[in-house]
Amino acid sequence: MALVLAFYRTGLENLTPDTWAARTDDEVLLIEDGTGWTFNQSHVSLTSLNLGTTELTATGYVRKALVPSTPAFSAGRWSLPVGAVTWTALGTAEDVAAVVGFEAGVDDAASVPLWALYDNAAAAIATLDGTDLVLTMDLGVSS
Repeated sequence: MALVLAFYRTGLENLTPDTWAARTDDEVLLIEDGTGWTFNQSHVSLTSLNLGTTELTATGYVRKALVPSTPAFSAGRWSLPVGAVTWTALGTAEDVAAVVGFEAGVDDAASVPLWALYDNAAAAIATLDGTDLVLTMDLGVSS
């Protein structure tokens, strides 16, 4: 499995090291495998992602808050750490195709996709079995 972290155009415009620690409205959602979802950097709102047919439907699933930590600059690279996000006792046999980070608005039409983590070979990145699913990551940006 080769995971890809790709940024939506709006994500590149909105995510900067200067504002990272103040990003209190960011959340993550999961995309179910086999729903036809593909990454498209031009998507400008969650509505563009057709979440009615692509967002995960599983026991214990809800969108989760994304809690950023303090950004750090080292060796010409910004590290934008993200606190661990845990879904407890998630799913029964569903496959996850992608994790999408987004800036939450009042609804999906006003919510801006920032980045997506997925396997470029269109394979599932996780299979749910009723145990906890934990997302831990650092977003890295070279200056």
